[in-house]
Amino acid sequence: MKQSLGTTLFLYVLAGALTGLGGMTFLFYQILEKQAKNDIKKHLNTEVLLIEEQLAEAERTGINLAISVKNFKVQGITDPKAYEALVFDTYLQRPKLSMAVGFGQTPYGILGDRQWYWPYFYQTKKLQNKSVNFSLHLTKTLGLLNCFKLTTTPRRIITR
Repeated sequence: MKQSLGTTLFLYVLAGALTGLGGMTFLFYQILEKQAKNDIKKHLNTEVLLIEEQLAEAERTGINLAISVKNFKVQGITDPKAYEALVFDTYLQRPKLSMAVGFGQTPYGILGDRQWYWPYFYQTKKLQNKSVNFSLHLTKTLGLLNCFKLTTTPRRIITR
């Protein structure tokens, strides 16, 4: 079957145009995909940096508490209430990421009259009638000995 010169020329031009459009489409897709990946990486890096900042702040709080406990020990403070007050003050000033603050001693390490001593404050949320009730707990000697309820003023504690 014989094709005319116009038909053959039209098919060659059409094939070339489709190949060119396909190649351009592929290149545009590759460029857009690379840009999307870079945007996602930038966003994730920003989020990672924010989380690292919060973790570093929580770590600094823990290190500061450890230094304060060591200073208390060096000064010869043996009153458990002083250590509990230190931990409670640290708890009140904790970063938002931290849910608890406390420390523990090796046997007879800080308080020589006790094998175990773990002043530890943590916060729990209880939803009651669409309002949030915060409870503050103090854990000592590997068991829950005292429970406190935090009121509107953080320094005022009501014993249950």
